[in-house]
Amino acid sequence: GGTYWTIVHLYRWLSATNLVVGSSQGEELESPEMPDDFMKAHSNIQAKFGSTELMAFEANLKHRKEVALEYDSVLNSLGKTTPNQPEYAEHIFLKYPVRVRNRDDFMAKAEKSKVRLGDWFNSPLHPIQGDLSPWNYEIGMCPIAEKLAAEVLNFPTDPDLSKDELSRVKKFLTDNANYLL
Repeated sequence: GGTYWTIVHLYRWLSATNLVVGSSQGEELESPEMPDDFMKAHSNIQAKFGSTELMAFEANLKHRKEVALEYDSVLNSLGKTTPNQPEYAEHIFLKYPVRVRNRDDFMAKAEKSKVRLGDWFNSPLHPIQGDLSPWNYEIGMCPIAEKLAAEVLNFPTDPDLSKDELSRVKKFLTDNANYLL
């Protein structure tokens, strides 16, 4: 947890300046036009990593579901909203979404407390930020998506999430319940 936020800030800067390949590169975020080299194959390192991850797939899913149940328990005890899980579906929880008020303050508190927190989908056209008009999007077109983009943050469910770190995250949620919707 101690180096997480430093790495996040560094990675986002490196990705924005195209010094590393992130989930989205700078050129992809500048225009709705597909960059010339957008369609490229994965590297041998990515293939090896993917193969290794597939070997641990079932254990990974089990862990994520168990962590999600822990978060559900905390949120339920606080009278807060948990993610909707229809009876016909089984949620895997790549991350655990939580709705908050004043997400910038909440994120600052998480960083100060060394709690890993993701801000995926912080725009109705994530990861595009700022002027969305080049993508033919005008504010108000998708009001529910805009509202959720301003409220949703993601807690870790990753296989490397230890019991100690999970306890710290649960305490953080409890200590900051007034931010939770």
